[in-house]
Amino acid sequence: MRAMHISDVHVDVAPYRIGLKDWLGKRVLGGLNHYLRRRKDFRRVRRKLADLGRFAMGHDIDAVLATGDFTVLGSE
Repeated sequence: MRAMHISDVHVDVAPYRIGLKDWLGKRVLGGLNHYLRRRKDFRRVRRKLADLGRFAMGHDIDAVLATGDFTVLGSE
């Protein structure tokens, strides 16, 4: 069995996809930081995930273990 581990991919999620109730607490500060300062750092995440998928398929990976944060703001 061949496994691949990826961690903290931080996929950017459009703010309107996060419910108003879910913005309460520290997510507001994280969201402001992300959308005002760090968004450019995440613009190629989806392409990188596609590259990882192609890598896994090309190397006969049987399982992918994804740990850490999957989205930037910890949304569903």
